[in-house]
Amino acid sequence: MPAVDEERPHLVDCQDGSPSSQAAPRSARCGRPCVVVPLMLCAAALGSLVTLRLQKAGAVLTTVPMSPYHDRLQSSVRFFPSRASEVLGELSVKEVQEISAWFMLQTGAAPCRAFENVSTWLAGPSAVELLRPPKAETLAYLDGKGVKPPRFARVTMVTNSSVLEFKVGPVEDLSKAKISELVPKGAIPYSKRPGFEETWFVKPIYDAVVTELGASLLVKAFGPIWPQLAGYDPSRGTVSFLPRNDPLAPRGTRRIRIKSVVVPPAPSRPDAQWLNPLPLDMEVNITAWNVSEWSINHITFCNQGPFDSPKTLLQAYSKGQLQICNATFSAGHWDTPQRESPRGTLRNESHHNGVSWGPWSFSVTQRPSTGIAVTDIRFRGERIVYELALMDSQAIYGGSLRDQFMYSDSAYTMSQWSTSLEPGVDCPDKATYLSAANWMGPDMSRRPDPREAQEFWPICVFDWVEDHEIWRHMDAAQSRGYVRKTVVVRSIATVGTLEVFGGWGTCDGHER
Repeated sequence: MPAVDEERPHLVDCQDGSPSSQAAPRSARCGRPCVVVPLMLCAAALGSLVTLRLQKAGAVLTTVPMSPYHDRLQSSVRFFPSRASEVLGELSVKEVQEISAWFMLQTGAAPCRAFENVSTWLAGPSAVELLRPPKAETLAYLDGKGVKPPRFARVTMVTNSSVLEFKVGPVEDLSKAKISELVPKGAIPYSKRPGFEETWFVKPIYDAVVTELGASLLVKAFGPIWPQLAGYDPSRGTVSFLPRNDPLAPRGTRRIRIKSVVVPPAPSRPDAQWLNPLPLDMEVNITAWNVSEWSINHITFCNQGPFDSPKTLLQAYSKGQLQICNATFSAGHWDTPQRESPRGTLRNESHHNGVSWGPWSFSVTQRPSTGIAVTDIRFRGERIVYELALMDSQAIYGGSLRDQFMYSDSAYTMSQWSTSLEPGVDCPDKATYLSAANWMGPDMSRRPDPREAQEFWPICVFDWVEDHEIWRHMDAAQSRGYVRKTVVVRSIATVGTLEVFGGWGTCDGHER
């Protein structure tokens, strides 16, 4: 009868209950694990999913009649305060609140550009984030060979002419904090300023174009779905628009592309607007700080044009040079999911972001711009990864010269437009949830204010037994197989219609 593989032992426990950072003797290891890091980006709808898996070597080699799943239904994931979380963990809710309030008091900056006359403000999803310490100092502290590096924040501020980045801290004692320049003034042009909230100022411009084009053209073509025009009937739907960045704008120019859509009436949900584009598009040049200098150009109607203004479009219409496309829109149960899983009632939460699982240990955090990050990944106490994270996620859409566009998800946020994960839906009931700071969402129309950052729970960690063997063979009337257990670190981030899928697997003598 073949021998049954045994579980690898846990890391040696320290007196404080956390896994030891000291590597086990070489004789106690079963070979250096190999690492496979596939990162895949794909576009889909209504969410973003990042899943990181650590495959646990040492699954049971079974013989009949023993169950291949043995006693593996109980979670063996443990959470503890880790050194990696102390130095590489993102700023807490309290830290974000205190740093932003202190910085705004020192500089007079506003929390965002909520009004046109605001000339200095904190901008983008990385407005207040951790400034990671030098790697050499961090490694020395992680390995018990150096002192803990002080924590500093990176603060991004925009003026009416430039983008500035500052080092602020130490975070631990703001009474001794200083502000020092990270990026020289003028190094980042104003046209490259971060942030999404300025698109609020585009709506009056869009409304003015619709009003000038008038009901004789727009209602005739598309029906009474225009709230800006007389005869509007909300039971037929409502026209709205989606702003897109223009990656092909000339250097020094910032412009956005406006895509009209129809928000269908109930029972459809607002998300169904993505399925109902309307052929009235335009571009807005928003390079200048002064919103009165923003200008509309490149208008297309029913795939005709471009026209440089509503006036030239109407002139073509009056001369009979414009064809009207009679678009129709339908709504109902077909464009809205009709079945959903019931949500759980309890969320097992932990404020300790260090994770121990069998021979593995690591720490988990969530960056406000780029999302989930796993740091100081160790196997049997030996570090094999310093930090594993996405730098960005991009979705590139093809089309004609003016139709193609590109989203950089980190420029919007791969964290803060999300909600807390739902037990029983996003993660199994036995999962444990980790928190992060959020001052931008989940409502995309929220005016960002890091002083009012709130805690939410965008990460879950759990282990599970896979529902199949990774190999199976019947020999001499005897079945044998190899069943694997997995730990999963999951974060689901909504970025408009984009979905990001990433995976990380490990192996020990067997390629994953």
